[in-house]
Amino acid sequence: MTHLDRDLELRVLQRVLDWDAEKDRAPLNLNWDRAPEFFGMATTGSGGVAGCWDRLYDALVDMELRGLLTGSVFINRVEDLKVDYRGAEVLRAGEIAALAAEKTRLEAERDILNAAQKAARADRDAVARGRQDVDRTELALQDIKTRLRSERDTLDADRAALDAAQAELSERRDALQADKKAADQKIAEERAALDAALTARRKAADAEQASATQIRAAGILALLIGAMAALFAVTHTGVV
Repeated sequence: MTHLDRDLELRVLQRVLDWDAEKDRAPLNLNWDRAPEFFGMATTGSGGVAGCWDRLYDALVDMELRGLLTGSVFINRVEDLKVDYRGAEVLRAGEIAALAAEKTRLEAERDILNAAQKAARADRDAVARGRQDVDRTELALQDIKTRLRSERDTLDADRAALDAAQAELSERRDALQADKKAADQKIAEERAALDAALTARRKAADAEQASATQIRAAGILALLIGAMAALFAVTHTGVV
């Protein structure tokens, strides 16, 4: 016979104490078929009520031998079960252990809660910092948008001024081309007039040169005739 169910042991001790308190220490007598349900055992599993009674019987005999319970444990019933002082100590130790376990659980939950609160505060601070970063980013974006609008307006003004300057340059270029064309035409006309004047002057000079040549030839011829006449006269005069 072996009994290792600590939870069942504590449940039996507590149930017997509750019976004493409720029934003013009236004898606790149970048949085997009612005992498992009385001590909170699940009778619907494998083995049914009989299997539960076998486990309960082993536990009750072991507890009686250890002095945790007083009374009589028979093969098919129990009579006048009561908790002995050793059972009370075991129950109290179980309660202390349960309280310690509950304390440990609560402390663990408290640590988890504190960690969660710390994480929540960190998240809240991070969100606040993120919101501040977002606000600063929005302000920076607004400044950038304002600066871009200003630069765009400046570019539009510069583009308009450039278009106006290009239009003025085009007008000046057209005017210069017209002036150049007129100047070229005037130069051509003056060159033609100069060429005509030079041609006329050259013709006049040629005519003057031809006339001078004729006059000079006539003079030379006259001189020759005069010289010959003088020579002839001298010749004839000496002969006479």
